[in-house]
Amino acid sequence: MSKHRFVRAAIVAAALFTAAPGVTAEAGSHDVDLVGGVAPVVRTDHLLSPLRYSGAMPAFGVLWTGEGERASNRVGLDLVLGGLRSGPDWTYTRDGETIEAGPTGTTLVDLRYAHGRRVVDGAWTVQVGGTFVTHLEQHYYPYGFTGVSNYLGTLTLSPWAEASVDLGKRQHFAVEAWVPLLAWVARSPYAVHDDEYLWHNRDTNPVFIAARYIGAGSLASPLSYQSGHLRATWSLDVSDHLAVLVAGRLDALHLTDPSPLTELQFGTNAGLRGSF
Repeated sequence: MSKHRFVRAAIVAAALFTAAPGVTAEAGSHDVDLVGGVAPVVRTDHLLSPLRYSGAMPAFGVLWTGEGERASNRVGLDLVLGGLRSGPDWTYTRDGETIEAGPTGTTLVDLRYAHGRRVVDGAWTVQVGGTFVTHLEQHYYPYGFTGVSNYLGTLTLSPWAEASVDLGKRQHFAVEAWVPLLAWVARSPYAVHDDEYLWHNRDTNPVFIAARYIGAGSLASPLSYQSGHLRATWSLDVSDHLAVLVAGRLDALHLTDPSPLTELQFGTNAGLRGSF
């Protein structure tokens, strides 16, 4: 890994965090959401296969929100774990033993910080601001006797907006959206397991390996990377400190370099919100 690339990545990440307002909200309410559900994913990565891979995987999320008089801050972590398939499972023979090929092992991680300020108050409340998102993916494609690993990492800075409404009878509905303006993208090399990839994996420390992956990335232009994100949440207060939630999400991304990658992620979650 070239040192100057790693330094550039660190500078960009630090600048984005520094530019965002502090995480501590003004005096006010604090909410913690815990949700779980299922996340259907449709993905085609021409680095590895022209086939479309899809599947519905378990999804989990935690979100902290601090609401002040005019401003809000939130920190969230989303995790999706499971497997994607391009077709029915198939079998092959090795050393006289029949083996069934498994799905493509998939891990998707999103870590997000958002800051917003209220610009509309009334029946509808509207907040606008910005969000910084770290999105990480790891995939293992089994090809019978062997397989290959594939990764994607993006650091994005986006304008962000949320609209919420009180539906009455202790019910609330909120929708938020963001589209990145600035993105740092790290992606597996075209040859997947080339010399650079092997050098990144020269030890077994996952933190160092992930840092090398991200450091090998570069700023992406809007022509080579596009994505959009949408969240919707319905909640019902069962007490002053507890609510039940039903949430949906839609994430889409498209990359062209070094070859096309298109991914759609849907999600349906349910859970609880604690307020204090």
